[in-house]
Amino acid sequence: MTTNPIDAVKAELSTVTPLADQLRAMQHALKREAELVAKLKQFDAQQADADRAAARKAAAITRFKNIRITGTGKGSPRMDDYTITYNVLATDFETKELVLRPGRQSLAGPAPDLYTAILADPSVLPAAIRALDADPDTAVRRYCGDKARGYVRG
Repeated sequence: MTTNPIDAVKAELSTVTPLADQLRAMQHALKREAELVAKLKQFDAQQADADRAAARKAAAITRFKNIRITGTGKGSPRMDDYTITYNVLATDFETKELVLRPGRQSLAGPAPDLYTAILADPSVLPAAIRALDADPDTAVRRYCGDKARGYVRG
């Protein structure tokens, strides 16, 4: 009995087609896996950045001690010049030990680490500044903006 070549091709095609479908599905799965691995690496990098930022913030908060903010008493409380006095842990270069050193800066432009430490304990902010906004960061920024402009807005 001779087989019809068309029937032979159809028979072979019926066995190959499911395998080809599986291969296409596997290729799609490989591509999707690569996309997901790349996305996971991106999330891991973002988490590592967030962890580093949190560690820097914690270090800044613990470095500064005895933070006090006092005004000069000149003019309105919102336009007063406020001075931050604090002690900061620093390395003594002779003894290589950590010591507390006094420091002083203007509230209109504190160092970023000191600013972080102030925001960690907003109770050190004068009441006139805390009254500017419920969020301490926004309140200090508003005070600094007013000082930079030279007048109080609204």
